[in-house]
Amino acid sequence: VAADPATAVFRINLADALTADGRAAEAQPLFEEAYRLQPDLAEAQRGLGEVALRNGDREGAARWFEKSTTGPAPSARGANYLGYLRSQEGDRQGAIRAYEQALELDPGLDDVDRSLGILYAQEPADRARAVRHLEQSLTLAPDQPGARQLRRLLERLRGKGRNRPGSGS
Repeated sequence: VAADPATAVFRINLADALTADGRAAEAQPLFEEAYRLQPDLAEAQRGLGEVALRNGDREGAARWFEKSTTGPAPSARGANYLGYLRSQEGDRQGAIRAYEQALELDPGLDDVDRSLGILYAQEPADRARAVRHLEQSLTLAPDQPGARQLRRLLERLRGKGRNRPGSGS
């Protein structure tokens, strides 16, 4: 950032690193400046969505995340956050659409596969999709938080768990 202060993506990268380090308050002005420098940059919009979400402005966050997913180079992370918000609002189909977009943009997002697997597991007709997404999530991140619970859910979905019809439990 010091070497090239006019490059918005450097500010976004630094802001993301600060956020990952638990220093989100320091990241906010970097996201804001990145947006000022390049307002059509999806990752700057996504960053402002994260800022809004951290500040408790869910509606503002949703607007920023939506904006970050509609331009010529949409943000997979913005779509992931939008899926999270839609899921929290009880909008299952909206969450699925956003998560599917995130995966289309970046198939390596293990938390998106986990979220889709959990959403699909809620409907018996979507069992195969749930299994596929949960397996992919665990392949990408076998030691992720909650991995043991995901493996148990997978067993139940495959018919190997205690809740299987005719299993006596």
